[in-house]
Order: sequence, then C-alpha cells, then structure tokens
Amino acid sequence: MKIIPKIGQTLFFVILAACGFALAQQGFNRVKSNLKTPAPVIKQNNILKKETPELPVEQNIPIQAPPIAPENLTPPSLTLSGIFFSNDEGLALINNRVLKEGDKIDGAVIKRITPETVELSWQDQNIRLSLNIPR
Repeated sequence: MKIIPKIGQTLFFVILAACGFALAQQGFNRVKSNLKTPAPVIKQNNILKKETPELPVEQNIPIQAPPIAPENLTPPSLTLSGIFFSNDEGLALINNRVLKEGDKIDGAVIKRITPETVELSWQDQNIRLSLNIPR
C-alpha cells in the first residue's frame, strides 16, 4: 500500500515535468521563429553559394559639406590707452585690459611692447599700435 502513493507521486512529477518541457518547447519555437532566418543556400554549377538579399540602391545624391565659417578678414578693433613698465616688463592698456607680451586679445597676440608702441600678430599680419601723444 505504501508503494502506490510513491508511484502516484512519481507519476505526478513526471507528468508535471513533461508539461513544463512542452511549454518550454513552444516558447523556444516562438523565439526561434522571430529570429532572422539564414539566407538560403543555392547550388549552382556544383558550387554552394549563399543567397544574399539585394539591398535597395539609393539614388546618387550629392553630399554637401557643412558651410565653413568665413574667417574674420578685418582686424580686431584695438585701442591702446597706455603703456607702463614694471621691473623691465612692459604692460599695455588695450581695450581697458592690462596685457603683457604673449597675451591674447580678440585673436591678436602681443609680440612686443616698447615705450611708445605695441606690436601684435593677428592671422599672420603684424599690427602696430601707437600712443597718440600730442607734441
């Protein structure tokens, strides 16, 4: 009598496992059908070839480069208001900014400061600013 419940219990688990496998197989088949199918193989002249789908060819449309920002062709507006020297280092007051040699202002680089002039470089051009001292 004790053997019968064990057989029934075992049979129950076997049936449960079979149902689980069947459900899992159906799920795998659905996933498999959603996957991309491989390209069919065609035998031509005793050579196996994979058939690849032809991609649509787009019309030749010219590619336009993005517009290039025009270079600023006019030098920056620079106003020299004063020249000062401190410990042999020249300082220039340009557009209300105190600058020294090597500093940049509006794209121009200060190359040299003398007691009366400031020489700058802007786009490979030399700019010379002078103090307007009445004589």
